[in-house]
Amino acid sequence: MEKKTIKIPGAHPATEEGVLLYLYNHPKAKHTTVSIADDLDDDSRTREEFVAERKKLFSGLGTPDNFNPETVRVTRRLAEVQLDIESLIVKGLVDGEPTGKPGKITHEKIKLTKAGHKAALVAKSRVKAIELEITFTQPTEGRGRPPLKPDFGE
Repeated sequence: MEKKTIKIPGAHPATEEGVLLYLYNHPKAKHTTVSIADDLDDDSRTREEFVAERKKLFSGLGTPDNFNPETVRVTRRLAEVQLDIESLIVKGLVDGEPTGKPGKITHEKIKLTKAGHKAALVAKSRVKAIELEITFTQPTEGRGRPPLKPDFGE
């Protein structure tokens, strides 16, 4: 027997759906691009890749006292979250105020719109995967099945 999981894509890419669900599950918090990126886990990178990226980021600045490579959570990249937020704004699912300087724009006061609230509810309740158990068997004779060897009347 073999188990197979088939992922079912939603109406929006998984990373955007993650932002929608995060905003839905934290309605009272004040959200910024940075706060969302810090709270969302990233399954696309290993801990080693994340730690190497952070060490490169900290080079010359000194490593923060609370940075422990053994226990650090792998979180989403800020630039990727910003792209997701911009895409959701274009789709009319979230709203936020741009802040920063040219080339380094992020958003603050990010919240779901009414359409975004509906999209988050759909994402929350949809089937995300189907798990199948497949059993391979050899065909046998009987029960209306054809014989295993052709019969040429010999």
